[in-house]
Parts: sequence; C-alpha cells; structure tokens
Amino acid sequence: MIGFLRGDDVKGGAIAPVEGQHSNLDQGSVFVTSPNGITPDNPGSWEHFRFAPVLDRPRVLDPAEADALTDLADESDKHVVSTRKGYRALKRLDNNSRKVNESYEKLRRHQAGNEHKIQSAKHDSAKYLHGLRPKYARLGQGLEKSAQLADQKINALMSTL
Repeated sequence: MIGFLRGDDVKGGAIAPVEGQHSNLDQGSVFVTSPNGITPDNPGSWEHFRFAPVLDRPRVLDPAEADALTDLADESDKHVVSTRKGYRALKRLDNNSRKVNESYEKLRRHQAGNEHKIQSAKHDSAKYLHGLRPKYARLGQGLEKSAQLADQKINALMSTL
C-alpha cells in the first residue's frame, strides 16, 4: 500500500496526444454508469407494487376473506414501515456514494492540474537544456581548437629537436 501511495508502481503514461485524439474523453467513456444506474436511457422498471390485486368489479367478500385481508393489511402496515426505513437508508447510501464519487473527481481534477504543472516544468527544463547545447558546442569547439593549437606547438617544437 505504501508503495502504491508513493507511486512506486507507476509506469510512464502518455501525456496528451498532439493530433487531437483524446482517448477516453468521449461521451461514451466519460458517462459510464453501473448497468442498472437510473438514466434517461435506462429509466428502470415502470412496474409498481401492490399488496393485493385490484378489484376490477364489485364483489362480496366472505368473513374468512375479510379476516385474511385484515391480517394482510396489518402485516402490510409493518412492511410499509420497514420498507420506508430501508428506502431512507438506501437514499443515505446513494448520497454517500455520490459524495465519494464527487470527492474522487475533485481529486482527479487536482491531480490532473498538478500533472500538467509537472509536465510543464519538465518542458521548461528541456527547453533550457536545448538552449545550452550551442554553448556546450562552443565550449567543445574551443577545447578542440586549444588541443589543435597545442598539438601544432608540440609538433613545431619536435621538429626543431
């Protein structure tokens, strides 16, 4: 874990393409959700729940049916309470998931900005080093000229001996 946090496992990645090919920045890559995430393209099921069937016409209920329906209504009251409690918990969990994702995206934007600053600093250093190349070439040329001049003096001295 510490190696991960230090970035020990980082293998160099591509920076930004020059030709305008921005991989993974198109809408098909950016707007990815879980397979059952509620979106306009995936609105979820329009089915609804019923504890009892809908009566499509009037009818008489016998005492046993009335008692069974009363028991079912009592039981459904308990289920409604527990369902509402569970749905409230699901909303809290969903809000917490959103907060985690928002925080991660803020971190990602921060890291992307810092990565740009790091790459900009490298760019500036590389430009500076390229600017030194002619100076080093002049130094090398001057040193080569000094070596040739010394060789000529040595040769002249050797020829007099």
